[in-house]
Amino acid sequence: MPATDPTAVVPLAASDASSPTVPAANTNASTRTGAGFAPILPPAAPISPAPTSSWATWGAYPAVAAPSAHIAPPRVAPTHLAPPHLAPPHLAPPHLPPLQPASARPASPFDATDRPGPARSLGVASLVLGGFAALGAALPVVNLASAAFAATGAGLGIAALFQLSRSRGVALAGAIVSVVALTASVALATVYTGVASTAANGLFGGVASIPAIVDEYEDETIGTTDPNGPTGTVGDPIPLGETIVVTRNGETRWEITLTEATYDAEEEVLRGNGASDVIQDLTGDPAQYAYVSAEITYLGEDVANLYEEVYVCFSTVDETFYCTGEVMAIAPGTDLAMTDEIDSGETVEGNFLVAIPAAAEDDGHWVVAGEWTDFLHVTTS
Repeated sequence: MPATDPTAVVPLAASDASSPTVPAANTNASTRTGAGFAPILPPAAPISPAPTSSWATWGAYPAVAAPSAHIAPPRVAPTHLAPPHLAPPHLAPPHLPPLQPASARPASPFDATDRPGPARSLGVASLVLGGFAALGAALPVVNLASAAFAATGAGLGIAALFQLSRSRGVALAGAIVSVVALTASVALATVYTGVASTAANGLFGGVASIPAIVDEYEDETIGTTDPNGPTGTVGDPIPLGETIVVTRNGETRWEITLTEATYDAEEEVLRGNGASDVIQDLTGDPAQYAYVSAEITYLGEDVANLYEEVYVCFSTVDETFYCTGEVMAIAPGTDLAMTDEIDSGETVEGNFLVAIPAAAEDDGHWVVAGEWTDFLHVTTS
């Protein structure tokens, strides 16, 4: 018999013949069974016997060597690492719907041209510009800039409306406010321009006609000392040297006499004024200086301002008025247009200077008016 190998397999009792073999301890020849023993391993595959030259052992089946104790038993994979088809239902991946073609997908709340961010900014800008334009629409001169703001605001608001498919309230409000402000600015600018033009022409000449000024003193009248003389109309002018009387509340206030008229007075005016003033006065339609000498007496109470209550102008045949207040030059001698306070009973003499078109004296008239009266026409010579 060969010597016993401590690692050899020891057969079990007959009653355990159906049980698999277990490895013997490597310290003694006894076996270990019972609780605390490692899980039973399946039998190892038989190992073919190695060839030997000993005829004594030929045909004998060698004992199967037990696996080494350091080989770990197989492990079962935990459930959470199981492949998807074996995972528990609550760990299975959710069912995903099939991908739909682009034509079948639901439409976006914004269409292809809807750009809410920039478009809303345009709406806000429109509302701000329209508000500023509305505030400045009633102010003269400022409403010209307001019209530009309003036009810009209206354009931005309309552009925002075209770009937005919803939330269009701010853009709509901005467009409406801007359009209203634009309309108001243009309308008021037109009115203010007309008023300013009328006032300027009334003060400095160039208007087609000057209407009568009435009502503050309903009893203020103008006429001549000769009730049977000329009436002072365009067709019946008063001759030079005739005294014109202005009455107020039935009492004589002013006595005005135009004594003599001088035309083409550029050289005479130039001697008493700078060349720049003369060039400025005679640029455009006016081509000559003319002045009329006058003698004026104040007969009212206390004192009065002559330049506020007595007006002397030149009227062409088409009734365009050229008045003393529109020239920069000073009249030769005493400039009556610069005379202010006159005491009661005082008389002043001097000249009224105007710039008129060439040869206007051939068919024009001098005109005289009180503070609240119509003009009376006076002959030019």
